[in-house]
Amino acid sequence: MEYGIASELERMGLVVIDRAPARHVENVAAVLSRRWEGATVVIVCSGPSLTDEQLDVAHQRQDENGWKVIAVNDNWRRSLGADVLYACDDRWWDKYHAEITTSEFGGELWTQDNKAAQRYGLRHVRGEAASGLGRRVVHHGNNSGYQAINLAYLWGVRRVVLLGMDMQIIDGKRHWFGDHPRGLNKPSPYKEWVKKFDQLSIDLLHEGVEVINCSPVSALTCFPVVAIADVAP
Repeated sequence: MEYGIASELERMGLVVIDRAPARHVENVAAVLSRRWEGATVVIVCSGPSLTDEQLDVAHQRQDENGWKVIAVNDNWRRSLGADVLYACDDRWWDKYHAEITTSEFGGELWTQDNKAAQRYGLRHVRGEAASGLGRRVVHHGNNSGYQAINLAYLWGVRRVVLLGMDMQIIDGKRHWFGDHPRGLNKPSPYKEWVKKFDQLSIDLLHEGVEVINCSPVSALTCFPVVAIADVAP
């Protein structure tokens, strides 16, 4: 993509780019190309309900049926074959970037945080603190799982399969790995987050995007709940 086109897209509010590193110009095309047009994407979140059996099905469908996989935050550890790792917070990237880049994880690294993108050479999508679905940018929703759904929409997917999207404490745990380490362990206002998904679900329905929640204990009621093994390939 020519640099002038990238600049025009930024002027339109579609993305934010850093004019120094060439990688950010490359990212403009990656965000806007609808690169996963018509695809099914699995978004792997951190709820305690996430199981290895669910992940096995997801990666089998990835290999056999062309499904895409986005691992959110720490879930890259259990999904080394994911196409994308998405995390929104710069402090999270400060903590884990070095470990990720020396691991076997081979997917793309994405964030909405411009400082983290510039610091670590991450792929960047612009984010806004707005409700519902972002049609040109990612709306925050105050959590990375919400943003990953919005990013998948921008890439043209037509079906989203959610794993580990529990949105509540299960057996005293917020995540399958326990709590984030000191400095990253923020409050989790689940009731507030759940309300934000209500408008997102309406917008996705209007856009013709199907969302299937494969967490049997999820506090989200706006998406149908189906076991991933029962989701049609």
